[in-house]
Amino acid sequence: HVVLTTVADTVAWSSLPRRLFLALFRADHVVASIFRNFLLAQRVMRTYSCTPMSLPALPPLADHPLWAAWDDALDAVLAKLQVA
Repeated sequence: HVVLTTVADTVAWSSLPRRLFLALFRADHVVASIFRNFLLAQRVMRTYSCTPMSLPALPPLADHPLWAAWDDALDAVLAKLQVA
């Protein structure tokens, strides 16, 4: 959860106009959670040829280099589950 929050917020912060970032990721905790999950959906759903849409429209951020940190964290968790 903390890794997703950190990665999604940093991807948004480095990619979106400042005003839009502040409105979507800092003004309200519920709205921020929705948009973090939207960014994750952009990343995951492209595997299935789906393109999530939002209002306000956000640019595609699924290829941002910081998603590699999410992939690494997810791989580590799944590797630990296999051992258990």
